[in-house]
Amino acid sequence: MIKVTPLEYEQQKFWFMVGRMGYAALLAGFILFVPSLLYYAVTGIPYRKIVVMQQVVLVAMLIERLTWIPLAVWNGLDWYLSPLSLGIIASYITEQEYLIYFFGMVSLFQVWIIGFQVKYLRYFTDMRKLWLWFMVIGLHVFFWSMASVLVFADQYLLNGWFH
Repeated sequence: MIKVTPLEYEQQKFWFMVGRMGYAALLAGFILFVPSLLYYAVTGIPYRKIVVMQQVVLVAMLIERLTWIPLAVWNGLDWYLSPLSLGIIASYITEQEYLIYFFGMVSLFQVWIIGFQVKYLRYFTDMRKLWLWFMVIGLHVFFWSMASVLVFADQYLLNGWFH
């Protein structure tokens, strides 16, 4: 076991918090601006209006993350096994971790966010509703897929470093 002084321990906690805050800022910026830019390019809706929509999406995602805290603390459930997501169903159907992570991202909050985005975008554009649904769902599926790949790869990286 590695021994560290109390000062080194506090420094490590400080840098951990700085890293988490940096990650939170990058994630919030990504959620606010990247989908907004994509929706703007496809629909032609003013960019600022789409950023306002994404602010509501960000708040909904933060509320979703807040629901994970009691589930993790009191029930010992990981985020992908939340009873509000399809991850727990996927874990009973398959043993493939990637699919469990992917379906763990599909939650009631995410379904509400998709519906909200379609309704909001529909209000400001003449684009057909079916195309809006395909665009929004497709973008979410792409982001869920990429996040699942990162989580899946992270499991192997961490196992390689620590085992």
